Amino acid sequence: MKIFTQNVFQRWSLEDKTVQAVITSPPYYFLRFYNIPDILIGGKTNCKHIFSISKHKAERRDDLPVEYEIGICSCCNCYKGQYGREITDFGYVEHTLLWINEVYRVLKDEGLFFLNIGDTFRNGKKLFVPHRIALAMTDRGWIGLNDIIWAKAASPTPQEHVRRFSTTYENIFMFAKTNNYYFDKDSIKTRIMTSKRSRAQAMKAFVGDASEDDKRSIGVNPGDVWLMDSQASKINHDAPYGENLVERMILSSTKPGDIVLDPFVGSGSTVRIAEKYGRIGYGIDLGYDEVRDNRIGNIQQVFIR
Repeated sequence: MKIFTQNVFQRWSLEDKTVQAVITSPPYYFLRFYNIPDILIGGKTNCKHIFSISKHKAERRDDLPVEYEIGICSCCNCYKGQYGREITDFGYVEHTLLWINEVYRVLKDEGLFFLNIGDTFRNGKKLFVPHRIALAMTDRGWIGLNDIIWAKAASPTPQEHVRRFSTTYENIFMFAKTNNYYFDKDSIKTRIMTSKRSRAQAMKAFVGDASEDDKRSIGVNPGDVWLMDSQASKINHDAPYGENLVERMILSSTKPGDIVLDPFVGSGSTVRIAEKYGRIGYGIDLGYDEVRDNRIGNIQQVFIR
C-alpha cells in the first residue's frame, strides 16, 4: 500500500499504464468545505502569479472558518483555493478534467475507471454536473460503459424539499480506455430465488457450503441500480462512501495482485478494501491522515511525500 501526499493536479508519481482500476469520489461541486490546504489548479508553472483575491461565505461549522478565499491569477488564470469551491460550475468541470487526464495516463488499456460523483442545485436549479463531466470525457476518447445509480438504502443524506423530490441517489460512472477492458461478472453476482432452486439451496450456496461453480450459477448480474447503505455515520469524514460499493467495483474490475488507485483516498475505504482482497492499494490525498490511519489499522503503509 502506498499513500501519496500531494496535490492531485500535479503529475502523479506513477508510471504510465500501471493501474488496473481507479475508483474514487472527488469533492462534489459546492456541497462542502473541507479542512484541507488550498491548492493551485491550472495556469502556467513558470508564472510568478499575481492573485486577485475574493472572499466567500462557507456553511457554518464549528471546526471550519466561516469565510474562505479564492484567488485567480491575473496573468495565467491559475486558481488558488479548494477544489469544489470554484466560482462557476464550468470551472469545476474544467478542473475535474485536468486530474482525469492523469487517470487516463496511469490506467492500463484493460483497466476500468469508476467515478462516484453527486450533483448540485444552485438558485433552485439542478446543474447536471456529473453528466457534463461524463459527456466531456466521451468527447476526449473515454468509453462510457455504465451510469450506475447508487440508491442510498439506509442513510441517504437528508435533503427535504417542498417544491421537488428529495435526492436519494448518486451517479457512479464506469469508463474504459479500450474495448479490451477486464470485467469479472461472476465475482459480483447477486443471490436469486427461482422456482427451479429452493430458498434453502440458494442460502447453502452463498454461505460457502458449495462449489464456486454452484455459487456462480445461482447468481445474476446485479445491474446498474445499487441499493446500498452509505455507511456515513461510522467514521469521522465529511463524505465517505460505503465499503460495499468499493468491494463490488474492485472485485469486478481487478484480479489479486492488481493495483487499485484512489486519487481522493480520504478516509481510506478504497485502499483498505483493495488490500483485504489481495490487491495493492494506492491513494492520493492532502488530508484525513488521522482518520485514514485509524481505519486502515495494522495494514502496512508506505507514505510518500
